[in-house]
Amino acid sequence: MRPETVRSGGRGSYRGAAPQDDPTTYNNRGNAWQDIKNNERAIADYDAAIKIDPAYATAYYNRGNSRLEAGDTDGAVADCRQEARLNPAFKQANEMLEKVGTKL
Repeated sequence: MRPETVRSGGRGSYRGAAPQDDPTTYNNRGNAWQDIKNNERAIADYDAAIKIDPAYATAYYNRGNSRLEAGDTDGAVADCRQEARLNPAFKQANEMLEKVGTKL
């Protein structure tokens, strides 16, 4: 799908694609926004996923990536720390923290 299709709400758009009670769908749509570097919309979808399921560790990590790309290092660190608390076996959160010079 072309990024302009996603942005315009045209055929194949992600608009309206997230059922209000499914955090995975919001997370996945956030990933699609992140892929085309639309961090603002990605973060909004990760926020929605976390609001539905505050224990959804993957959404914290993904939101942290988007925040880091958007220049919000403090927000990225907070998300990675929360992701690591929820899912200690997920090593990528530690790797992201090391990238920005922070430890858990």
